[in-house]
Amino acid sequence: MFPLTLGPTSLHSQCLAVTPYQWAELDTLVDGRLHPNIPFAQPCYDEFNSSACHDIRGSYLDEVSRSTVPTAFIQTQWEACQATNEHCLLDWKNPHLEDPTQQSRCQSGSLPQYHIDVQNVEDVKEALSFSKRAKVPLTIQNTGVSPRSILRGVE
Repeated sequence: MFPLTLGPTSLHSQCLAVTPYQWAELDTLVDGRLHPNIPFAQPCYDEFNSSACHDIRGSYLDEVSRSTVPTAFIQTQWEACQATNEHCLLDWKNPHLEDPTQQSRCQSGSLPQYHIDVQNVEDVKEALSFSKRAKVPLTIQNTGVSPRSILRGVE
């Protein structure tokens, strides 16, 4: 259906101390659909000539492809933390250039730690309950949401 993202971004990382046990408990409650958020371009920072990176470079500028990945925003600048400049981006004009992957390391930027692949109303209820209980920012992400709301989240 759509992803709900949970957890601190690099800007909010100091505000939370959610244990691995708590994340595992949430994963159980949503039937194993809690996934870590891995930056879209991460495979290119790991190995630029890999087949995974080749696929990412081929779809990097494609809005339709990006809209299906919870960690790929159509406006790539929103993947970067505006306050700290942490990011994991390729060159937005030419994603086939290797330079960005050599000049910095891949960091999560504005991406929350996890997302839930929501399939039903119960998933939403569990995410809202967890967010409130653990004081974890929660964001509803779909193709109609402004990227600015993803950066703020619900606190």
